[in-house]
Amino acid sequence: MVERTTAGWPRAIVFDLDGTLIDSAGDIADVLNVCLHEEAIAAFDEPTVVTMIGGGARVLVERALVRLGRRDDEALLERLNHGFTQRYEALGAGRSKPFPGAIELLAKLAGEGVAMGICTNKPAAITARVLDELDLMRWFGAVIGETPHLPRKPAPDMVLATLAGLGATPPEAIMIGDSGADIGAAKAAGVKTIAVSFGYTTTPVRDLGADIVIDHFHEAPAAIARLR
Repeated sequence: MVERTTAGWPRAIVFDLDGTLIDSAGDIADVLNVCLHEEAIAAFDEPTVVTMIGGGARVLVERALVRLGRRDDEALLERLNHGFTQRYEALGAGRSKPFPGAIELLAKLAGEGVAMGICTNKPAAITARVLDELDLMRWFGAVIGETPHLPRKPAPDMVLATLAGLGATPPEAIMIGDSGADIGAAKAAGVKTIAVSFGYTTTPVRDLGADIVIDHFHEAPAAIARLR
């Protein structure tokens, strides 16, 4: 059961993870490039990998193969996807870290009685390990990562599952994310949206259709207030 929030605050806020709460692009690029090296394929630079993040590990690999001109190489796709998932889970948090202001925002929301959840296309096991190692798990009442049982964002299912775990309904919630998948999933679920401009989207963030865009987490409390 979610405790009653302070007046003016939503009952629940759902966060995306990569590109929203944490900067994990370096780890994702490192692991992908190790897998490519094993296939005798040249590495991508980190800014290029950033353009391929979003949608989960398999989508990352699919986008890499498109850039390599090997879109239809199913055997390579399976090897890279398997290798990436295994190595990324073993790595844990690596050099990933929360974005500036993230911890302060989480503490503020917790103090106001807002229930918080994670909804990410990152595989569930990897998500749990990263949150544990970054000491972030303690803030969240529900964590939903990629699983065979739920369609990935931008389908609304993962957002709705997160809200169910928090005991909140879509009208009582706000989603904070950085990508079209996040904003699309939230809108499909009937949830108001805030997009961060410092994430990994290749689409201009102000074209994602979010209700509000913020450039730093210190802007989040005012943005949340505007949506209530």
